Amino acid sequence: MRAFREDESRRNAPLTAENATRVREAMRGISFAGTPPHWAELIAENNWMDRLHGVGQSSSRS
Repeated sequence: MRAFREDESRRNAPLTAENATRVREAMRGISFAGTPPHWAELIAENNWMDRLHGVGQSSSRS
């Protein structure tokens, strides 16, 4: 149970600004071929963008 709690804690910890930049740089080169999966249409793009901007703001506070 302790390992599970520690794993959850690591996953929920905010990214440092440096690590957030690393993730963005790594993701910049990724593209997906073909049509988007059905679940991608379940949330409007502006909602995704709001969420992503929120993630960037929370990591820059660290």
